[in-house]
Amino acid sequence: MDFTEQARELEVPVYFFVGKHDVNAMSSLAEEYFEVLSAPHKELIWLEGGHGLDANTQDQFVDVMVHRIREA
Repeated sequence: MDFTEQARELEVPVYFFVGKHDVNAMSSLAEEYFEVLSAPHKELIWLEGGHGLDANTQDQFVDVMVHRIREA
């Protein structure tokens, strides 16, 4: 599925958590999709780790969830 063509518009807020050093999912593709996506609110949040949460990124993820997303 090519999200840049088939899901260019969403009617819900969208938050992308992308690992800067992800070797499984190319961060450039997530960034490309983020740029063409239309949504009521969207944020691209860069995590310092790779694919998925680990001990180094878990605190950053929780902080964003509690202080940005929950309060939105």
